[in-house]
Amino acid sequence: MVSLGFDSKNALIFRMISKLDEDGSGQIEFTEWLHLMTYKVTPTSSRSALEKIFPLYDDQETGLISVENLGRVAQELGLEVPQEELEQMIHRADTDRDGYVNLEEFYTVLTRPIKE
Repeated sequence: MVSLGFDSKNALIFRMISKLDEDGSGQIEFTEWLHLMTYKVTPTSSRSALEKIFPLYDDQETGLISVENLGRVAQELGLEVPQEELEQMIHRADTDRDGYVNLEEFYTVLTRPIKE
Protein backbone atom coordinates (compact mmCIF):
# COMPACT_ATOMS: atom_id res chain seq x y z
CA MET A 1 0.00 0.00 0.00
CA VAL A 2 2.93 2.30 0.59
CA SER A 3 3.79 1.93 -3.12
CA LEU A 4 0.31 3.26 -3.91
CA GLY A 5 0.97 6.40 -1.89
CA PHE A 6 -0.75 5.43 1.35
CA ASP A 7 0.88 6.23 4.67
CA SER A 8 2.29 3.02 6.15
CA LYS A 9 0.83 4.06 9.49
CA ASN A 10 -2.73 4.24 8.18
CA ALA A 11 -4.27 1.33 10.07
CA LEU A 12 -7.57 1.53 8.21
CA ILE A 13 -5.94 0.79 4.85
CA PHE A 14 -4.02 -2.16 6.22
CA ARG A 15 -7.16 -3.54 7.89
CA MET A 16 -8.94 -3.35 4.54
CA ILE A 17 -6.14 -5.30 2.87
CA SER A 18 -6.08 -7.87 5.67
CA LYS A 19 -9.80 -8.48 5.09
CA LEU A 20 -9.00 -9.42 1.49
CA ASP A 21 -6.45 -11.94 2.74
CA GLU A 22 -9.09 -14.52 3.65
CA ASP A 23 -6.67 -17.29 4.62
CA GLY A 24 -4.33 -15.03 6.63
CA SER A 25 -1.28 -15.96 4.54
CA GLY A 26 -0.11 -12.36 4.21
CA GLN A 27 -0.62 -12.53 0.44
CA ILE A 28 -3.64 -12.08 -1.80
CA GLU A 29 -4.00 -15.31 -3.76
CA PHE A 30 -5.91 -15.76 -7.02
CA THR A 31 -9.24 -16.70 -5.42
CA GLU A 32 -9.03 -13.77 -3.01
CA TRP A 33 -8.23 -11.42 -5.90
CA LEU A 34 -11.09 -12.89 -7.91
CA HIS A 35 -13.51 -12.24 -5.05
CA LEU A 36 -12.30 -8.65 -4.91
CA MET A 37 -12.57 -8.11 -8.65
CA THR A 38 -16.05 -9.64 -8.90
CA TYR A 39 -17.50 -8.32 -5.65
CA LYS A 40 -19.85 -5.83 -7.31
CA VAL A 41 -20.03 -7.56 -10.67
CA THR A 42 -23.15 -9.67 -11.13
CA PRO A 43 -24.70 -11.50 -14.06
CA THR A 44 -27.01 -8.51 -14.46
CA SER A 45 -24.15 -6.00 -14.62
CA SER A 46 -24.17 -3.86 -17.71
CA ARG A 47 -21.90 -5.17 -20.42
CA SER A 48 -20.98 -1.60 -21.34
CA ALA A 49 -19.85 -0.96 -17.76
CA LEU A 50 -17.58 -4.01 -17.90
CA GLU A 51 -16.27 -2.95 -21.30
CA LYS A 52 -14.95 0.19 -19.61
CA ILE A 53 -12.83 -1.97 -17.29
CA PHE A 54 -11.21 -3.98 -20.09
CA PRO A 55 -8.87 -1.17 -21.30
CA LEU A 56 -7.36 -0.95 -17.82
CA TYR A 57 -5.82 -4.34 -18.59
CA ASP A 58 -5.48 -3.99 -22.38
CA ASP A 59 -3.27 -0.90 -22.31
CA GLN A 60 -1.89 -1.54 -25.82
CA GLU A 61 -5.40 -1.73 -27.29
CA THR A 62 -4.90 -5.15 -28.84
CA GLY A 63 -8.34 -6.41 -27.85
CA LEU A 64 -6.62 -9.03 -25.72
CA ILE A 65 -5.35 -9.38 -22.17
CA SER A 66 -2.04 -11.20 -21.83
CA VAL A 67 -0.09 -12.57 -18.90
CA GLU A 68 2.10 -9.49 -19.20
CA ASN A 69 -0.96 -7.23 -18.94
CA LEU A 70 -2.06 -8.95 -15.75
CA GLY A 71 1.45 -8.69 -14.34
CA ARG A 72 1.53 -4.96 -15.08
CA VAL A 73 -1.80 -4.37 -13.35
CA ALA A 74 -0.69 -6.39 -10.33
CA GLN A 75 2.56 -4.43 -10.17
CA GLU A 76 0.70 -1.12 -10.44
CA LEU A 77 -1.43 -2.23 -7.50
CA GLY A 78 1.69 -3.07 -5.53
CA LEU A 79 0.99 -6.82 -5.62
CA GLU A 80 3.60 -9.47 -6.20
CA VAL A 81 1.83 -12.21 -8.12
CA PRO A 82 3.95 -15.20 -9.17
CA GLN A 83 4.19 -15.78 -12.93
CA GLU A 84 2.54 -19.18 -12.48
CA GLU A 85 -0.56 -17.58 -10.93
CA LEU A 86 -0.77 -15.00 -13.70
CA GLU A 87 -0.62 -17.79 -16.27
CA GLN A 88 -3.28 -19.72 -14.36
CA MET A 89 -5.60 -16.70 -14.39
CA ILE A 90 -5.29 -16.40 -18.16
CA HIS A 91 -5.70 -20.14 -18.64
CA ARG A 92 -8.90 -20.25 -16.57
CA ALA A 93 -10.51 -17.43 -18.55
CA ASP A 94 -9.15 -18.35 -22.00
CA THR A 95 -11.90 -20.56 -23.43
CA ASP A 96 -10.67 -20.45 -27.03
CA ARG A 97 -7.15 -21.45 -25.87
CA ASP A 98 -5.29 -18.80 -27.83
CA GLY A 99 -3.27 -17.75 -24.78
CA TYR A 100 -5.13 -14.47 -24.27
CA VAL A 101 -8.38 -13.22 -22.77
CA ASN A 102 -10.59 -11.35 -25.20
CA LEU A 103 -13.50 -9.09 -24.26
CA GLU A 104 -16.06 -11.90 -24.44
CA GLU A 105 -13.98 -14.15 -22.17
CA PHE A 106 -13.38 -11.21 -19.82
CA TYR A 107 -17.11 -10.56 -19.59
CA THR A 108 -17.82 -14.24 -19.00
CA VAL A 109 -15.25 -14.62 -16.22
CA LEU A 110 -16.49 -11.50 -14.44
CA THR A 111 -20.17 -12.46 -14.57
CA ARG A 112 -20.11 -16.19 -13.96
CA PRO A 113 -20.84 -17.46 -10.47
CA ILE A 114 -17.76 -18.14 -8.34
CA LYS A 115 -17.34 -21.78 -7.40
CA GLU A 116 -15.76 -22.23 -4.01
